[in-house]
Amino acid sequence: MPENVKFYDNLTAFENLKYFALLSGIKNPETKISEVLEYLDFKGFENKKIGEFSKGMKQRIGIAQAIIHDPEILFLDEPSSGLDPFGIKKLREIIINLNRGKHMTIFMNTHLLSEVSKMCTTIGILNHGKLIYKDALKNTMSIFKDDTNLEDIYLSIDKKELSID
Repeated sequence: MPENVKFYDNLTAFENLKYFALLSGIKNPETKISEVLEYLDFKGFENKKIGEFSKGMKQRIGIAQAIIHDPEILFLDEPSSGLDPFGIKKLREIIINLNRGKHMTIFMNTHLLSEVSKMCTTIGILNHGKLIYKDALKNTMSIFKDDTNLEDIYLSIDKKELSID
């Protein structure tokens, strides 16, 4: 799911999701759309035009589009960008439920490291497209116990990587 989800604003949520479901080859898209919207606690909005939605509502429809075909792996780019605190909390719950309830592996690209500590079990840090660090969040917090937060840990790792090159 890209950071800025794009839909056809003049179509309803249902019409947008049906379009993408058909592109994905989903049989019985109406049933699948209903299931996904129920799972995301978004029933009742399917007949509203996307152009009337807030950023948070569009993000949830973006997740619906991304999971409608039941992927094993989900990539989210800055999923909480531009959301209010309530929207971020709801999105966090959805992501955790997708991982735990549907057993999806979720790769989340974010600069909000505070969100990483609330949702992730493993972290990886990329520097210029190269994986420079990967470990369980719990291990990371114990290895870098002198650093007070994930931002400090990132900066410590990044400085080490940059000094090697």
